[in-house]
Amino acid sequence: MAEKFVFTQQKIADLTAPKKRTYFRDIREPNLGMSVTPAGTKSFFVAATINGSGHRITLGKFPALSVFVARQKTRETLVKIAQGINPVTEKKRARALTVTLENVLNDYLESKTLKPVTKLEYVRVMNETFRDYLGKPLSKITETVVRKKYLERGKRSPARAVLARRVVSALFNFARARYKLPDGGSCFPTNPTGAIADLGLEFKIPRRNRVVSPDQMAVWWEAVQALKNGIQRDLYEFLLFTGTRISEPLNLDWRDVDLRRKTFILRDTKNGSTVEMPLPQIVAATLRKRKQKTGRVFPIAAPYSTTRRIRQRTNIEFAFHDLRRVFATAGHRLDINFYSVKRLLNHTIPRSDAMGCYDVPDLDRLRAASRKIETELLRQMGCLGGNVVHING
Repeated sequence: MAEKFVFTQQKIADLTAPKKRTYFRDIREPNLGMSVTPAGTKSFFVAATINGSGHRITLGKFPALSVFVARQKTRETLVKIAQGINPVTEKKRARALTVTLENVLNDYLESKTLKPVTKLEYVRVMNETFRDYLGKPLSKITETVVRKKYLERGKRSPARAVLARRVVSALFNFARARYKLPDGGSCFPTNPTGAIADLGLEFKIPRRNRVVSPDQMAVWWEAVQALKNGIQRDLYEFLLFTGTRISEPLNLDWRDVDLRRKTFILRDTKNGSTVEMPLPQIVAATLRKRKQKTGRVFPIAAPYSTTRRIRQRTNIEFAFHDLRRVFATAGHRLDINFYSVKRLLNHTIPRSDAMGCYDVPDLDRLRAASRKIETELLRQMGCLGGNVVHING
């Protein structure tokens, strides 16, 4: 039980540091208490019952807070409780309302299992669109603010505006669950990004469908083969004939390439899976010529500047991901099994697709599909029957 005495400045100053935290109560103001820690820290608190539960509501530290002021604050706190105001809830709410947009972003990125490139992209898009508000409390990010910044960014890049809105929405949903009040309610019950849809302000981003067409393929391939940088040249070839995402070959290690079996393994892919894929013959032949076969297969950064030069030289607009569409389009043109093409692209089969979940092609079946696509692409380039490459059945 807490020791009781009449609190005075001198008596509290004379209290020595105990071996464990000790509590004292004021005789003159019975709800006023004092806690003293082994480190000698002395703090005033109000002892009160709220909704049937006992609470110690911290008022402040001694001597910054005097006994006289502590008694005043105790009476004010008790009045609030009598009026149905929960000081504990109010204090937590006030503390939560100081959390900034940047604080929430950092908490979100630390708590979520996201790839480094995804985290970097989230930080980048927030700096692009909400740089002025990163240091401001989340409570200041209102519907008006979100709408204004969304529309401003959309004038330059609708796609980036849509991504920024999606990230902010995720941050508010995260904050709503993370920053809770004692009664279970949230400090951020509403998500201001919803107003964009309610007001019909959403930017419609058309699905990309650009490819290097069959009649452009020979010119494009000639430009790639003319590259002086052999690693870059091999990378474009790999992307086209495997249908992989740009990040996948750039992270590919020689330990995951089996030139004898003509396979390669993709690890920690976009959908979180590790898969073994057939290695097209033209790619296997190219990689066999490499002298160094340790470390990364493509020890370079994504060659964006080289892509721009190829576009200028050929007048063919394309990006890395367009080569993935070329691969898929070739497969569909040949009427290859839909699920085989999806597996070669390492697309996730949704659980709602019952047929896709039952159709699990093995490596031989994927290899057969890959060879057909390889042959079709070489045909488009005009390479079949020449000295460039020969495809064995």
